[in-house]
Amino acid sequence: MWTGLKLERAAHWTRLLGLWFKRRTLFEQFALAASLVLGVTMISVGSWISSRIEEGVLRSSAEAGAAYMASFLEPHIQALASGGPLPPESLAKLDEISSNLDLRGHVLSVKVWLPNGTIAYSRQSDLIGRQFDPAEFEPALRGEVQGHLNALDEEENAFERTLAASLYEIYAPLYKTGTREVIAVGEFYENAERLDAELFEAALDNWLVVGGSAVGMLLLLFVIVHRGSATIDQQKAALQLKLREQAKLHRTNERLREKMHAAMREASRIDDMIQKRLGAELHDGPAQLLTFVLLRLEEIDELLKAVPGPQSISHTVVEEVQSAASEALNELRSISTGLFLPNLEETDLVGLLQSIVRGHERRTGSHVAFEATGIPDPLPKDVIRCIGRVTQEALTNAYKHAGGAGQEVSLSVKGSLLLLFIRDSGPGIGISGSRDTPTTERLGVLGMKYRVESLGGSMELRSRYLQGTEVSCQIPLTYGIGHPE
Repeated sequence: MWTGLKLERAAHWTRLLGLWFKRRTLFEQFALAASLVLGVTMISVGSWISSRIEEGVLRSSAEAGAAYMASFLEPHIQALASGGPLPPESLAKLDEISSNLDLRGHVLSVKVWLPNGTIAYSRQSDLIGRQFDPAEFEPALRGEVQGHLNALDEEENAFERTLAASLYEIYAPLYKTGTREVIAVGEFYENAERLDAELFEAALDNWLVVGGSAVGMLLLLFVIVHRGSATIDQQKAALQLKLREQAKLHRTNERLREKMHAAMREASRIDDMIQKRLGAELHDGPAQLLTFVLLRLEEIDELLKAVPGPQSISHTVVEEVQSAASEALNELRSISTGLFLPNLEETDLVGLLQSIVRGHERRTGSHVAFEATGIPDPLPKDVIRCIGRVTQEALTNAYKHAGGAGQEVSLSVKGSLLLLFIRDSGPGIGISGSRDTPTTERLGVLGMKYRVESLGGSMELRSRYLQGTEVSCQIPLTYGIGHPE
């Protein structure tokens, strides 16, 4: 939990730093980024060069010291080649050499190691014969010269720690005379004060060169970028002015678009009212008159049957008129029914579509597969009326062009979109006519399209020869909320 809290705080401060950086000018951003990058680069390069210089100086010093000391020590350690200890005369000679070097103040301590880690010689006689881990001087056993500034924290360095001086430790292979066989390792400690001074001077020169180059490069880049940044700031100010003007124009366009959609929604509502009125008038007017005509024709037919004599022609004429009147009445009833939305609660979209599907099946004798999943309730009235009208028109077209084959109505929700699909498996339809002279089919499709677009949605009609037709609509669920009827 504590780790998670620290991560959240780190992320918070990172976001604040990012926001602060974004508010800087281009020149300020470049100055900060370039200073950071060049600073890190300068430190990395300077450190690498300093380490290489230090490594070279130490290696050269170690090799020179090793050659110098080997010339003193090797003649007096040859007894070690036979596996025995150093004789007293060799130890005395080594003590003399060590004392002379110590008096010169250059080499302050000398040891001779056997390959197994046993000290064969040291001015501290209590160390002779003691064995330590030989891992530190193993490279010297292979003929390599080693040199490094020692922290003097090993057990065998008790004497060297009492010297209270900076020491340079060198391991040098000591060979059997006339061969390349390493019979011992010489360890000696040089006074490192002069070496430290040389390393300091070399590092200082290196940092002056690297730092001066980096600062010069940085200043040159600052001058170049500052000029470009000033030009960009001017252009940015001009662009911001244009953006404000475009934003103002965009807001104006949004208001006009909203007014247009409001007008389209109002036109759809007025169209619904007109359709309801036309449906009622057709049902109560011409349909009733045709019903009366059919009743009177039945009476005429009965009267003709009662009159003696041939009546075949008259009876035929009456039957033809009755048939035409019946067809006209059925057509009027179908038209008037299609102009009405079923009398349901206007917030019940699923119930409305079920009623439309059942009415369509009853009138046409066809079957419609209906599916609705995840539909929210309630929905805006404009959305419900739009979906209802589109479904009515699409099912009418499906029966007209496909004979009702494979009719499907699917309603679902995906994210913030309401999806409606009406399909059939008929031969497909062709929308003929130009945009200037639309046909009845095009008027129906355009009517569906305008209804959907008035709610901010989109509609597509896909039809392929012998592969059926599909009407797909996408309507934002949030559109129309706040615009109730």
